[in-house]
Amino acid sequence: MKGAFAFRPLGLQLLILVGLILLGSLLGSFLGLTVAMMRTQLPIEELLSLINAFDQAQSATVFKTVQGFATLGTFLFPALVGAYFFSPQPTQFLGTDRFSTRPWLAIPLLLILGYSAGSMSDLLYRLSEQLPWPSWLSEVQDYLVSNQEAMLARYSQLLDMPSFYSFVEVMLVMALLPALCEEALFRGLIQPLLARRIATPLAIVFTAFLFALLHQQFLAFLSIFTLGIILGYLRHWSGSLWVPSLVHFINNGIIVASVYFTDAQYKDVAEGQAPALGVSLAWILALAVSLGVLYRLWQVRPGRPQ
Repeated sequence: MKGAFAFRPLGLQLLILVGLILLGSLLGSFLGLTVAMMRTQLPIEELLSLINAFDQAQSATVFKTVQGFATLGTFLFPALVGAYFFSPQPTQFLGTDRFSTRPWLAIPLLLILGYSAGSMSDLLYRLSEQLPWPSWLSEVQDYLVSNQEAMLARYSQLLDMPSFYSFVEVMLVMALLPALCEEALFRGLIQPLLARRIATPLAIVFTAFLFALLHQQFLAFLSIFTLGIILGYLRHWSGSLWVPSLVHFINNGIIVASVYFTDAQYKDVAEGQAPALGVSLAWILALAVSLGVLYRLWQVRPGRPQ
């Protein structure tokens, strides 16, 4: 079965991928609920009610458990199976068979890039807050904002970390797993799959658009979309999935670490006071310089993944 659908029409491949995502999501959620039942000794009916509860102590434990397995099922499962079906060389297709030339130079640059991307995201987030909406779309805007507020409330609950163990658990569920699994699906599978049929820049932009839609964060859409484009080019230039995964992890992990080590609330970190414009511009300049040096380091590899 390896590479059995490598040369089939893109529409069929995407249809198979959607099926794999749905199957993986169901399997991951089922496993998550099963493990949550073992951890809490609660019946399934009570577990399901706890997932959407914000005011009960065990709710965060249940949600983190289910979320972790759902992330594995929804993103990593279809990425691995899809790469097996869509390429005779799955690891090369995903980009897991290499990291980078001169890692001693690449890794510090990626650390700078991952941290400075936060300043870029902050500016784009605040720009999104200021963008005017036409009055006839006010109900849509209110709906999207209310959804984001609910998500911020959920994240604030998850980021309540009274112990180092809970910090490690949250870092795993909210930073490491999303970085590895989301990048495997989007930059590992979808982007190179699209790049077989359309121009690589279009594949990168379209993948980043899907990536931003996935997060369902109205005000953060522009910043997530821009970050997705950066991650896409890092994947393309380096030929490695580990490169965007590392930057993604740094970007997520900084938020978790900031909340834990400073005792700040997630909402304060996400929507806190903006740094001075000069500081933000300095970090964005560092981001641009890092990207330029990394591009020169790797160059663009000719050809497309097979």
